[in-house]
Amino acid sequence: MKVLSGVYPYGSYDGDIVYQGQVQQFRDIRASEYAGIVIIHQELALIPELSIMENIFLGNEPTKRGVIDWAEARLRSLDLLARVGLRDDPDTPIKEIGVGKQQLVEIAKALNKSVKILILDEPTAALNESDSQPGPGPQGRRGRGQALGVHLVGLYRSGQRLHSTDEQALRLHLCGPR
Repeated sequence: MKVLSGVYPYGSYDGDIVYQGQVQQFRDIRASEYAGIVIIHQELALIPELSIMENIFLGNEPTKRGVIDWAEARLRSLDLLARVGLRDDPDTPIKEIGVGKQQLVEIAKALNKSVKILILDEPTAALNESDSQPGPGPQGRRGRGQALGVHLVGLYRSGQRLHSTDEQALRLHLCGPR
């Protein structure tokens, strides 16, 4: 997961990441996110004192003439939250919502980055029993009737397939970190 998401930069591992028919050489997390690959780690990357909206856009704020456009951020956050089935006020501080809802905020944050592949690192590990029960979850629609889909990966080690569900989306040939 760390290789695919750019935590380990190209050259620090043996093998290739082949995505959409081309070898990828992600130098950092931002490069993999630019390609549409986002990871949500078990330890959530949210700032408790900031609002849901501020956390969604942190580092990717909508701007108008060089100034953060909070009206646009609010409209977009309402749309993103609806897509993941969260109805909380975007101005609510993260520390006031449970871990399950915080994970939905992380998914909304990923959707804001035009995610094509979403990797969830042990998504239920930090949840209590009620949070880990099936719920409304992400909505099956993505603006203007497009389906919201997450590609599952084909995983290879030393050229041998270990797991595959959608080889067209992604192929990994890895020998581990150098």
